[in-house]
Amino acid sequence: MRTTPTPVHPPAGISLRRSDAVAISLLVLGILIVVWHRSINDNWLAEYDISSFFLPWFGMVGDRLRDFDIPGWTRNYSSGTPVAGDPSSGWMYLPVMVAFSTLSIGAAFKAMILIQLLVGGLSTYVLSRLLGFGVLAAMTSTVTFTFGPFLYGQTHFATVATQVTAWIPLALLGVELSLRTTCRRFMLAAWSLSGFAISQIAAAWMGQGLANALLMIGAWVVYRTLLSPPLGAIPLRTRLVQMLTTGPAILLIGLALGAAGILPRLAVNAQSSIAGGDYSGLWRGDYEEGRHTIPSMIGQMISDAVVNRPVGLSGVVVVLVLLAPFLAGRRLAVPFFAAVLVISCILTLEDTIVHRLFYLIPTFETIHHHSPRRILWVISLAPAMLAGATVQSILEGRNRNVGAALALVPLGLLLIAGEWLEGPEAVITDWFYAGATLATLLLCVALVSRRLPTHFLNRAVPRYALAALVVVAFMIPTGRDMLDAPELEQAAGLPTPLLGRDDYTQAMIDAYLSRTDPGGAGEFLQQRETTQPPFRYVGYAGRGYRKLPDQSYSSRRMEPGVAAVLSNGRASRLGLEHTQGYNPTHLRYYNDYVDVMNGYIQDYHWLDAFPTALSGSQLLDMLNVRYILVSQAIPPERDDVRAIVAERVEVFRNAQVAVYENPTAFPRAWIVHDVRANNDGEGLRALADRSADGRRTAFVDGPIPPLVVPTGAVEEPVTVMDSGADELTFQARAIAAGLVVFSETYEEGWRAYVDGERVPILRTNHALRGVAVSAGTHTIEMRYEPTSLTVGLWTSGITSMAVLGMLGMAAGKLLRDGWRPPPPSPQPALANVRPAPARKRRRRRPAT
Repeated sequence: MRTTPTPVHPPAGISLRRSDAVAISLLVLGILIVVWHRSINDNWLAEYDISSFFLPWFGMVGDRLRDFDIPGWTRNYSSGTPVAGDPSSGWMYLPVMVAFSTLSIGAAFKAMILIQLLVGGLSTYVLSRLLGFGVLAAMTSTVTFTFGPFLYGQTHFATVATQVTAWIPLALLGVELSLRTTCRRFMLAAWSLSGFAISQIAAAWMGQGLANALLMIGAWVVYRTLLSPPLGAIPLRTRLVQMLTTGPAILLIGLALGAAGILPRLAVNAQSSIAGGDYSGLWRGDYEEGRHTIPSMIGQMISDAVVNRPVGLSGVVVVLVLLAPFLAGRRLAVPFFAAVLVISCILTLEDTIVHRLFYLIPTFETIHHHSPRRILWVISLAPAMLAGATVQSILEGRNRNVGAALALVPLGLLLIAGEWLEGPEAVITDWFYAGATLATLLLCVALVSRRLPTHFLNRAVPRYALAALVVVAFMIPTGRDMLDAPELEQAAGLPTPLLGRDDYTQAMIDAYLSRTDPGGAGEFLQQRETTQPPFRYVGYAGRGYRKLPDQSYSSRRMEPGVAAVLSNGRASRLGLEHTQGYNPTHLRYYNDYVDVMNGYIQDYHWLDAFPTALSGSQLLDMLNVRYILVSQAIPPERDDVRAIVAERVEVFRNAQVAVYENPTAFPRAWIVHDVRANNDGEGLRALADRSADGRRTAFVDGPIPPLVVPTGAVEEPVTVMDSGADELTFQARAIAAGLVVFSETYEEGWRAYVDGERVPILRTNHALRGVAVSAGTHTIEMRYEPTSLTVGLWTSGITSMAVLGMLGMAAGKLLRDGWRPPPPSPQPALANVRPAPARKRRRRRPAT
């Protein structure tokens, strides 16, 4: 006969609900204070990735949604590129879609951070309470998670990582709830909760982030079904059924909810320069120069350097983490979170047997090799939960005999490690040691006070000491950085103090986010757009000049000359069309096109035009580049500037930028009658070296259409009738059967219609589009209609309605029947071990 485990905690009552309400109120207050501080001191909006990519792209998605338009494609970057299919565009990520469609762009980013902190913090608190943490222990795990690396990544360099991290606690919470109920309605609702979290993770970071998060969520399902079930000892068969239903169910719901983002991204990824997550053929595809060594990994995780905050742990957290396995043992899910932390650290090192085991997972090796250290970006929940487990174990009085002595060990180890690791990668400051020392002192007080003579003291003193520990965990480093972060960041060599505010940085932020460019090149080009056919521009501020070290425009974003040539995302804010773009994902054929145009490759993030391309390249002309913007910060007598402006007409100049018109630019579309095979880029190279005239000859991949060469020189105009983001209309007049070549980037989701009849689009000149037409006048329509987006929208829509229905039914039952709290986690029995029967005492016979 199986026994029911004795609850460690009493059933939830009035006092417990009040203490939870107080804890949650304090958490929300702390989040509001931190977000307020970052909203005022918002130089971080000028951070590298935030300024160059996320703000303009999220803003673009919000603009389209505000107009009730699905953002499938944009003309603003890279001569046209997918939006819904871009893995980091923000499409289908709910906080982006809600905030950026309703608020101004700067306020929207801050609102997104607020939403993520609330989701991550509240779900961590509830998960902690379900696992058996008391209020104080749950606050410890929640504070160390919410105000740790998860917070700092959002205003530093780990935007997509924190978007993933925000939803991991919710995914684990949904699994936990589903395993604690026998009611099918509640189980389906809990699965839906986890599925929704997975859909948001997929929308945030489709590749490495999703893979690492799914590993953690899947491992949690296995752990809580097979190894440590929430409801105690249950038959193995039941546990197997739970594992084989819960895992696939939440994954299926998550993929179906996120299908409108997942399917387009899979389709675009197959056409991208990183198909299948393989970066091996790209320059700097192995993003990190080397794997971690054990010293460098430990050094980065305990470093107090501001640049390491998105992965670093404070001294308070490190002390608590090191104590958790010894004080909590197998309780409170410590084995799981400790394993996640240790295995993640191992995976950042050179290959071991652990790596080889994980490489058995399809595609994991390819994805992981790009940047092994990034797994640490998404597992910050693990050390936070270990910290809470330590506090809970102390409150329960476990290991009180050895606890006080044991509490001194982590501090000693940190002092030794600090001397061993101190160097450029491990900046361990006095504040780190102060946090570790205060944590050790408070832990010792809590442990020793358990032996005080009165019941009141041995219960009250530990609680006050551990409550003070939570305050210290918040203050170091979060509270302290609210006071002196600008000085720390300047000492770290950052170009601007991200958690500060100064006039120059704010002026640059305003310039990048503005929809106007008074007195600048942006205003000039906006005026030209109203009177001229569609055109594109290129900005040049010295990138690719071989006589100087190469620096990207993103790294030089704070230079007035770089901002003046309308780089780093300004095109979408100003409504202009650009051939360049900063993005880790580019369409493969367009990437090839730019490499051949430049004459050499660049870091895979960028598609900038170099001086070799700007000095009369036919491939540049074919991209409909009518205007070239040159920074005035470059000496006008320098050889690259002289080559660029030769035979170009200056049409605008101010103190920061000069604009030159390119008289040899091709129109947006033209007709040719000489069509040849591209032969794996051979035609592209012929156009690059001008052995073929692009105005007369085109090279296609696929069957060559039947064409007729007209006699004599005749004009065959192609007029742009309408130019939208996802729809284009042209009128073409052909004297004889020919191929209309469009200066538009080729992507398989585009459909062409000639006089209402669908016709195939030929990949032309390696990266552009071509449509065959017969003699006569024709209306040619192009629409971006990828099947992946259509199927995804229907799938996500139907699944969303089903999920809302399941949540509604669960809520109705909850309101009708009331809430009965689930039983607490059993402590600490293994799932499949029966309690030993009581031994019978033998009665001793009286001596005769």
